[in-house]
Amino acid sequence: MGVLSAAMVAALVTGGTVASVGAAAAADDLPVNIVCPQVNTCEQIAAGIDQAHGVAVDGDGNSYVSTGYGVLWRVSSGGVKTQITTGLGNALGVAVDGDGNSYVGNTAGELWRVSSGGVKTQITTGLGSAFGVAMDGDGNSYVGDSSGVLWGVSSGGVKTQITTGLGAATGVALDGDGNFYVITLYGELWGVSPGGVKTQITTGLGNAYGVAVDGDGNAYVSNSAGVLWRVSPGGVKETVATNIGSGTYRAYGMALDGGGNAFVASFDGGSLWSLPGVGVPVNQPPAAPLVTVPKDGSTTGKFPKFAGKAVQENGAVDAEKVKVLDDNGIVLATVPVRQTDGYFSWKRDDAWPAGEHMLQFVAVQGERESQPTTVTFQVAPGPEAPTVSIPGDDAQVGPKPKFVGSAPGATQVLVQNLDNTTIAQLPVRGDGYFSWTQPTAWTAGPHTIQFVAKNSLGLSEPTLKKFIVHIPAPTITLPGNGSVTGSLPKFSGTAPANSTVVLYENNQKLGTANVNSSGNWTWRWADPDGVWKNWTNGLHTVDAYTTIAGSQSLDHTSVTFTVQ
Repeated sequence: MGVLSAAMVAALVTGGTVASVGAAAAADDLPVNIVCPQVNTCEQIAAGIDQAHGVAVDGDGNSYVSTGYGVLWRVSSGGVKTQITTGLGNALGVAVDGDGNSYVGNTAGELWRVSSGGVKTQITTGLGSAFGVAMDGDGNSYVGDSSGVLWGVSSGGVKTQITTGLGAATGVALDGDGNFYVITLYGELWGVSPGGVKTQITTGLGNAYGVAVDGDGNAYVSNSAGVLWRVSPGGVKETVATNIGSGTYRAYGMALDGGGNAFVASFDGGSLWSLPGVGVPVNQPPAAPLVTVPKDGSTTGKFPKFAGKAVQENGAVDAEKVKVLDDNGIVLATVPVRQTDGYFSWKRDDAWPAGEHMLQFVAVQGERESQPTTVTFQVAPGPEAPTVSIPGDDAQVGPKPKFVGSAPGATQVLVQNLDNTTIAQLPVRGDGYFSWTQPTAWTAGPHTIQFVAKNSLGLSEPTLKKFIVHIPAPTITLPGNGSVTGSLPKFSGTAPANSTVVLYENNQKLGTANVNSSGNWTWRWADPDGVWKNWTNGLHTVDAYTTIAGSQSLDHTSVTFTVQ
């Protein structure tokens, strides 16, 4: 789920509605550098709210503004203001739940609950100067105070310190995953996990008082100079608007509604300002994915690949995955979306039967889903699976076996690993015959590869070929096992013709011997100049392996002898 401001969380979790501004904007397509006032972009919607401080927005688009005179105001989306109650002290932060109850903090460290009808109840005290207030959908309040403490307060008034060391915490927002965003009087923006671990996101935001978070995790911060900032999840900040309000203390509290519309309170100006569409809406679904391969209505082979992009019109990626559904609504696959460009692809493991098919592709971002994109396609009967006659199934072969088979009606045969990566592309003769030898040696042991026939109609089902690369260990005739030798023993034996024998002692390579065309080999231990080396007296064990075309036998032959 995307992150939400405190007002949005309260509205959504407790059943409220959210305002809409139409199609969702991408974060890098949102407005910047608005100079207020500006018609339809940054406008004053209410005045006469002396010392306006905190702002919250409910699910119906009403704003709630707390003031330094202890008055709580409700301002409709049309700008009609109503005094809800008074006597709240020097009221600072405010939040609202889905039932229209407001939660107001003040400089005396008191937290008040005010019903929609104006009945106020003191929830708790001892919160320092309670500047910022946010709340979750369970009725718990979260308060940032001027001593840098972030408090959690239950609906029954039990308070808990979540973390400290935040400077003068003037504004608090809460996202849908329970993470906090705290702004300080000194322009520092902090992220705080539900467990209280704090991370400084950015600095340099001026004397800041208000903070909210949009549906893509961008934080919005208002400061006393009348500036509204946007800060990306990675800490990149940009100016959304300037010249908000009037006087020395221009912009204090701010909030976002579910449609991404911002509301900012001007302390000196005693006014409430609206900046429509500056944030990403909370519940806006991603755009329907674009499927480019295959084209709707086209004809494919038995193994078509489906590919496309999950992006908005401006190219911004707005989905994390794409679901593929059949015509009965059954999910066949969920594939990831590449976040750099929105690309996705999918290919079914088994063949599609010939005939007409229909699929639906749905982009998914968190819990939001797009409208489906429907693709119909006709599967043409492709070539038959090839026959591989040589080597036989499970045959023992050398490290460079030759593969022979037939694929009538195919133009190519693809040799592939089991993960469908292609090793080779083989031409098919007019009589259907093909053959292939891999230029590099196979390692000793069992192998399985697949052969796939290809023509203009597509690919066949794969034919699996299992084989075992067997390289026999050499024989050692001299020295005899258990024999006694002099200090310059000669080694000899047999191995596959034209192979190489590699000799080791205690896993240390001693040297190699070339096997002649008759299958015989001899060897003596020698230095790089070919001068024979003396063996130390005592017991020795030498292991010999056969190597053919760089592939070494799994088995080896050992001989034990004594040098005197």
